[in-house]
Order: sequence, then C-alpha cells, then structure tokens
Amino acid sequence: MHRTWTTLTQLLYDHGPLSERHDPWSPDPGTGADRVVAIRRATADDWRTLGRLAALDSAKPLTGDVLLAVVDGETWAALSLDDGRAVADPFRPSAHAVELLRLRSQHLRAAAPQRPAPRRLPLLRRAAG
Repeated sequence: MHRTWTTLTQLLYDHGPLSERHDPWSPDPGTGADRVVAIRRATADDWRTLGRLAALDSAKPLTGDVLLAVVDGETWAALSLDDGRAVADPFRPSAHAVELLRLRSQHLRAAAPQRPAPRRLPLLRRAAG
C-alpha cells in the first residue's frame, strides 16, 4: 500500500497538478516559440464558433457585442460586452484568456465617450386657480 501511494504521489509531482509544468501559453517546452494571442470583436461569421464554445462550456451562446480570445488561430474564450458573461473551452488552459478578455473589456468601457447626464428641469407646480 505504501509503495502504491508513493508511486501515485510521484506521478502527481511528475505529470499532474503538483508538477511544475511549462507555461500553458507556451506550445512546446524547449522550442522557444510563444503562442500568438489575438483579442478581437466577434463578427457574424463567428456564430458557429460561439455556439461551439457555449456547448463545450455548458452555457447559452453569447449574443450581442462579443470579444474573442484567439490563441494560435483557435478561439479559446469569448466574453459578452453586453452582460459580462464568458464562455471558454474547458479543454484548454483558457482562464488567462478570459482574464485578458475582461481586461480588454474594461479598457473599452473606460475609453467609451461618456454621455452627459440628462439635465433635470425643476418641476413646475401648477398654480391653483
């Protein structure tokens, strides 16, 4: 029993969540190549991709204004600018992609022109008469 536990523990350290594996954004350790990440707005041509991501994430598809995180030509995550919902590929290390989408969303909101608050006119009371 002790040997089995030791073997399992060693496997976790070598290959599982306890390992110090390479950065998930790097495609292959030792190649020196970095992943290409693009954040862009979804277009009408992306409806299939949005549906696939939503299905993988067991969520409703995003609608409206949507940002996509495309990693090496594959869409890993999407974020609705309308309601802030995100969907992501659970089979990819997509948490960082969602963080990038949220950060970009904040930048877009901050850069949006601020509408002036509507001027409120004082209420006029009808003279009793």
